[in-house]
Amino acid sequence: MRTVQFLIFFSITLTLLGLVNYYIGIRGLQALPAGTVNRGVYIGLVVFLATSYVIARFLERVWQSPLTGVLTWIGSLWMGAMIYFLMMGFLLDFARFASHFLHFYPAFVTADYAKTKFVTCCASCGIGGLIVLVGFINTRIPKLTTLDLRVHKKVE
Repeated sequence: MRTVQFLIFFSITLTLLGLVNYYIGIRGLQALPAGTVNRGVYIGLVVFLATSYVIARFLERVWQSPLTGVLTWIGSLWMGAMIYFLMMGFLLDFARFASHFLHFYPAFVTADYAKTKFVTCCASCGIGGLIVLVGFINTRIPKLTTLDLRVHKKVE
């Protein structure tokens, strides 16, 4: 029974992880111009980032090395970045959907749609990367605060 529960949990987790990575990958791929080398590099990078954590966890059961540690860190940071990329993707999709009906994008955004997609993708990657970097630095350099608390109540 435990094996079945584990397999169900594992399959649901990997399916959700795959769907989120697919969404991020497709939305980013749509922002890159067709027929460029960047698309191939992007696909390879997304596949590497998406699979690095899972591969590292399976690989470390068989072979302990610095490589598995590096892959685990890369995959862990990618999972953090996935959350922000997913939120930004949903926000941008919602804005594009709303603009379809309300027409609030200025003319310079709609004039060169390919350039707009590319610039938006670069900005999203920069913002997501910056958030993950700041979070990583924040966890590496903790700030301790000592509080002097006084409770004016008798304890029984």
